[in-house]
Amino acid sequence: MDSVAVCYLVAFAILGAAWFFVKPHRAKISLCLVIVLTVYVGSELRQMFVTKAIGKSTPVIEADRAELELKFGSAMSAAMKKMGKLSPSDEKSLHKTITEADDVLDKVCQTNPANATLQACRVVLKHQMNQPIAKPLEYLQHSDPMEGPALAKDLSFAFSTTPQHDLKAAAVIEEDLNNRLPNGWYRTHALGALYRVSEQNEKLAALQKDESEQDFWRFSKMVAVMSVVILCGLAGAIIILVQLIFLGRNVTPPDQVHLIQAPAAYGFKTVYGVFVAWIATLLTVSHAAMAMVQSFKLVHLGVMVAAIMTALLYTLSNAPGLLYIYFCALKPHGIKFLEGVKWRPRVGNLGPWRLVLIGLMTWMAAIPLVVVVFIIAVKCFGSQGSSNPIIALVMQSARSSNILAILIFYFTIGVLAPICEESLFRGFLYSSLRRKFSVLPSMLISAILFAGAHLDAGGFLPLFVLGAIFAFVFERTKSTLPSMVAHGLWNSGTFTLVLLLFGN
Repeated sequence: MDSVAVCYLVAFAILGAAWFFVKPHRAKISLCLVIVLTVYVGSELRQMFVTKAIGKSTPVIEADRAELELKFGSAMSAAMKKMGKLSPSDEKSLHKTITEADDVLDKVCQTNPANATLQACRVVLKHQMNQPIAKPLEYLQHSDPMEGPALAKDLSFAFSTTPQHDLKAAAVIEEDLNNRLPNGWYRTHALGALYRVSEQNEKLAALQKDESEQDFWRFSKMVAVMSVVILCGLAGAIIILVQLIFLGRNVTPPDQVHLIQAPAAYGFKTVYGVFVAWIATLLTVSHAAMAMVQSFKLVHLGVMVAAIMTALLYTLSNAPGLLYIYFCALKPHGIKFLEGVKWRPRVGNLGPWRLVLIGLMTWMAAIPLVVVVFIIAVKCFGSQGSSNPIIALVMQSARSSNILAILIFYFTIGVLAPICEESLFRGFLYSSLRRKFSVLPSMLISAILFAGAHLDAGGFLPLFVLGAIFAFVFERTKSTLPSMVAHGLWNSGTFTLVLLLFGN
């Protein structure tokens, strides 16, 4: 974080303290706070656009995408061989998949020459493609001075063209590769080469057997996941059709509009102030998150530490938004927090279980819509998918068998995220917009802000669609509980997908 940003934050801290203790001048202090925060957020966003940080994936995400392609290709090839159906066209498709993964890894390594782990992964892939590795080894040698030379020495031994009979050296290199290379495709193939060159046939046979079993189960999981997604998508399409056929012209009858509107007219300055303060907090904490993810430091501390830090970072960046809502909008009007953000477990004849069921149906309805929009984004706008740095940590956790760490990730993205974001965007923002606008403008504005606040250009269109769907179900039920359930199921479902397809 640069010195200018630090100055803004110091000014914010001073004004924030003055707001609490100098009550007679709170209106003027609030205006100054909003101005300082607006300038800070504007300068940060401008810097992100200038450096193209918005929509730019971290090297971890890109490397993981390359590995995912390799795993898919390997699993498909193994399954086709078992069934005796590996045709020339299948082999050509597999070669194309490996080439695409190689292109991705080449680009990532060119833009991150000092990252020894990425450079080592490229050496492994080049060797598996039967391409020269002298140049990639040279790049690895001159990458991170702490790890690069050691990894280059290890891989030179493993990929030697002549047998190596020094089993003590091989044992040391085996331990080194297990510690330095990420668990997955690259480590497996590096170890396979090491066992082969050192003629450790029993270890090689065990590794190949394990790899074959992994490929088979990965293919089985791919089929199972695709079947579930298709079935849920079909159910979602039916739900959408039923809604279109039986939905009345007025989503909310006139006598129920007060249930969806904010309990008080907060005013533009208050609503804007809450969101600019939250985004400023989000940007500040994101600096730390991005630095830790991009440098691999958070991941190297272990998946358990990564899970706890992710939960902590998410809480620090999003939970303050709920405090801003309470202190800036609800408390001055004497409104209870739960009613202010529409946390209603019962609305009319809709009890808790029916609201949860509606949330489940909303999640299913979102699947076909988001899939269609994602395909449009890829085909028409060249989107490469989400660039959220949290994805890197999620993928790293998928490699681990640490159940507690995985549960913490589930809690963070499946519980904390829906509570904070639905309270901000539907319970507070959408209900405030509904005091001024009808359903459609309120839905569009809140969905655009919801997608934009994630600072994820690659995921903007899918996030926009999700925001519109969540706003619609909130309008229909007059409670944020269904949208929280749908939001939590979407995040948890995505994480489960990563666990099944990316996990080891």
